Amino acid sequence: MKKILISVLTLFTLVFASSCSKDNPTPKNSPTINCKTIGISTAQGNFTRGISFDVHVPNQVENLVVTFPTLAGHENIVNLALPPQDQEEFEAHDILLSGKVYLDVKGAKYVNVEVPMEYLNNLKPGGYQVILQVEDNKHAAAKHTVDLAISSNLN
Repeated sequence: MKKILISVLTLFTLVFASSCSKDNPTPKNSPTINCKTIGISTAQGNFTRGISFDVHVPNQVENLVVTFPTLAGHENIVNLALPPQDQEEFEAHDILLSGKVYLDVKGAKYVNVEVPMEYLNNLKPGGYQVILQVEDNKHAAAKHTVDLAISSNLN
């Protein structure tokens, strides 16, 4: 009787564990964001490279939201997988997608987003964040944040 009970419990545990693992996507099925930069501290105008994000999505990009500082010093949030709604969003698409448009992003499996060095060198002194978030068409998501500390250039 004891062996039967142990066998039934073992079988139940295996079936339960198997069904749970099917509901949760494995990491290889989740989007990934590759960016070698996590933080930069420099004087204004002294950036030597831009910030590049390589986004890999096993399914298809549904939303690609970037939060980044504007040259006026406030925060801009734009979804690069949707058509620009105004001039500010159009300019954000132009800066971050290097000549590509939202049609190149929506449904893609790979996207490169770059905050160019020239743009970074024009930011005012202060503390900023560049945040990239991607969601695929199955609602799996990834996020990467880069902290920026820009000091006054006292030359």
